[in-house]
Amino acid sequence: VVDPGDPDDPGTDTDDPEPAATPGLVFELLSEQELAYHNLDYGHTYTAAYAVTNYDVEETEDVTDLVIPSYHEGIPVVAIGVEALAGFATIESVYLPRTLTTIDDGAFAACTALTAVAIPDNVREIGKVAFSYCEKLTDVTLPQNDIRIARDAFDFSACALDEGNTENGALYIDHILIRADQSVSGEFAVREGTVAIADEAFYSCKQLTGVAFPDSLLAIGESAFSRCDRLSGVSIPTSVTRV
Repeated sequence: VVDPGDPDDPGTDTDDPEPAATPGLVFELLSEQELAYHNLDYGHTYTAAYAVTNYDVEETEDVTDLVIPSYHEGIPVVAIGVEALAGFATIESVYLPRTLTTIDDGAFAACTALTAVAIPDNVREIGKVAFSYCEKLTDVTLPQNDIRIARDAFDFSACALDEGNTENGALYIDHILIRADQSVSGEFAVREGTVAIADEAFYSCKQLTGVAFPDSLLAIGESAFSRCDRLSGVSIPTSVTRV
């Protein structure tokens, strides 16, 4: 993983200045243990890092374009915490920083006016129900990396309910296979260009007997084929770096 920049230099590794941060966001420093895990997982050497953990409802009541900064007080912002921005009903767009690596469980749940989100390339994890119930969210851009993503990350959002995003019984959002219907049977071919399969994506697909993976695949999520009773074995391409 490329270090997104020196935490003491907010201008590092960027040619275009980012928009001004939205006032009213609440930041908390990662604990020593959280920071240690972060540095280990992402190859960073940060001595401190922030997560967005909440927002001031009164100060942000008219915000439609949310901007999360790369740095707060000169320290990198690497995470959006559990349910940190859930129910932020006025935001229509969100700017996510290049320093971000984690979008935690329920982070943007029920942001009912949100229509589009582009996840930066350094993000490696999107948690459970992170963008659930975002009923206008139709435009999602995801990283081209070995991202880990929960199968219910977009549950009941517009992009998950759009039948145009389902192919052969599987929901794809951008180039990631999010989940397969439990009725999927026989040999299943993952769509060409897919780079990741979400955690538990094929959970309890009991009639699944085989899976063909494209050479573009980089990651297979945790328990992706759990309880697939008739699946006896698969051939994983050499492109896969995380299983």
